[in-house]
Amino acid sequence: DTIDNPLPVFTVINGKLIETFTDKYGWPNVTIGGEIMYENNYFKTKQEAIQYWVNEESCHINMMEKHLKEKEDEIDNLKKEIIEHKKCLEELKQIGD
Repeated sequence: DTIDNPLPVFTVINGKLIETFTDKYGWPNVTIGGEIMYENNYFKTKQEAIQYWVNEESCHINMMEKHLKEKEDEIDNLKKEIIEHKKCLEELKQIGD
């Protein structure tokens, strides 16, 4: 396809700023490559795209860090339970001797 009056649009993919073009901004329009331009994926300026994706990545990192902390706490609790069960096992073995 060709566009008579190309308008620049920006997105970020895998941390890289991508510039493409459209003939009309906003959803449900498409880029020159045929991608649907959802309002949270394509932006009129580089700054808007970068700002949006910096916020998205920051939120994602925070969520993953929280999830990691929860898993680390679970692991710590499991380690404590293993130690307690090993103590019980040793005590039972000593009683049985």
